Amino acid sequence: MISFDKIVKKLWKLSGTVVTIDDISDITDPDFRKKSLTKRFTTYKVLYRLKAFHIITPIRQGLYFVSNGAGTNIDAIIEDRYWSIVKKILSRETGGEYFLSGNKALEILMKDYGAPKKLLVSGKESTKNLQISDLSTLSIRPITSGKKTLNKNIFSLLKKYTNPTDIDGEKLNVACAELALLDTLLLRDMENGIDEYLVKKFLKRSSKTLSRKILWELVSLKYITAINRLRSIAKEMNNTPLYEMCIDIIKQEWGGCFVGDKK
Repeated sequence: MISFDKIVKKLWKLSGTVVTIDDISDITDPDFRKKSLTKRFTTYKVLYRLKAFHIITPIRQGLYFVSNGAGTNIDAIIEDRYWSIVKKILSRETGGEYFLSGNKALEILMKDYGAPKKLLVSGKESTKNLQISDLSTLSIRPITSGKKTLNKNIFSLLKKYTNPTDIDGEKLNVACAELALLDTLLLRDMENGIDEYLVKKFLKRSSKTLSRKILWELVSLKYITAINRLRSIAKEMNNTPLYEMCIDIIKQEWGGCFVGDKK
């Protein structure tokens, strides 16, 4: 293990960035093994000193801001480096097996990178609800198919409908337009319901570029309820091409079993 002064010098080069406990362990001991309790105990002792000297500031368990003695406002750090923090958390919690979907993905596709109060992420494994700050949470959920396909985990099938996207200098996996749209139209928030304003705003900008092929492929896996809602919204907006595309997909996949009037 290197000396404390050398550890501080190495961290100084990372000033203003977000690091994990594993990042710090790699600095304190290059031969560190993440599953070694002995090595982890040594790291904890170093962390205590680093915090005491205000070299690092805790953001949440296992995640730190390298402040190097400067005064820090944790809320300002989280707001300013939100996506860097999210990237670190997702890398640690999912091993990179995730994608942003739903409302925030739709906003990102419209160049709105603001930090949401609740970020919903589709992951491969079990559900995890994480607190980033007093006002910000991150929910990682596995994504399953509908009853038609026996509620199977379909993360691997949906992953190809995502794209690495640059957000405030960080590359994150984000659902494509069709997947983000259909996922937004699933009722996940019982209190606030579906954000139709956001959906309509997106459709006014991008409905002409939606791929019928991708929409149909997604509906064949899961999103029949969502495509029905999209059909209703398209009709309300007098968006005939989108309305007819939705009906065509529903008829092809479900034999015309959709709610409401027929055209």
